[in-house]
Amino acid sequence: MSVRGILGRAIYVLAVVIALVLMSMTAFVSFYAFQLQPLNTYTVPDRPHNIRILARDGTLLAEVGKSRGDVSLDDLPFYVWAALVAIEDRRFYSHPGIDPISLASVVLESIAAGRATRGASTITQQLAKNLFLSPDQSYGRKIQEALLALRLEETYS
Repeated sequence: MSVRGILGRAIYVLAVVIALVLMSMTAFVSFYAFQLQPLNTYTVPDRPHNIRILARDGTLLAEVGKSRGDVSLDDLPFYVWAALVAIEDRRFYSHPGIDPISLASVVLESIAAGRATRGASTITQQLAKNLFLSPDQSYGRKIQEALLALRLEETYS
């Protein structure tokens, strides 16, 4: 067989493998997407107090942290929001809820290290996880988090 024939066959096999991987990924994401509720049906769960103060013998003395009240973004100085965005999600204004650049960087870094090295969640993904999803660390929850982040960014400014 000629070099041209071998190269053609290799390209064909590579194309088939890529197509199968893409179809598998689409099926995997679709499976978790169909389990999500419409965005307008989610409610923010009632959260417990943040801090429990216990006596030395374990008796509950006080629970604090729930009644801080709401703070409007307009009440905060600009630099607080700017610092949050700079630390947590520097491309916040340029992605649709998930950051493909950061995600690709983390995937390549994790493959090179042979383990998960860090997260790539955007502020919107963190909001989706903390408000609507369980804290379990699974690929399914991560996919639902990303899909909810896309919906949130599409629905709200």
